[in-house]
Amino acid sequence: MKQKRIQTINAILDQDLEALLKQTDKYEDLVNGRILCENCKKVIAIENIGIVLPDIQNDTIKLRFYCDDIDCIQKYYLENGRG
Repeated sequence: MKQKRIQTINAILDQDLEALLKQTDKYEDLVNGRILCENCKKVIAIENIGIVLPDIQNDTIKLRFYCDDIDCIQKYYLENGRG
């Protein structure tokens, strides 16, 4: 018998994402095409955000982005023990 796998998806509302991007000084970078996918280096836009990861270093929040390409999302999960 095949087991089903249930995956938790954490979502963020558009207005919350915009506030987070502004708070971390990444909003202008997103709007101006200066954010790249951590995996494939494709330009991240609001339409293709797959994963946004907060990375806290020295009391500073740095955001890491992955595009919505299935290969990039799978690679993130495999590399981070979630796959």
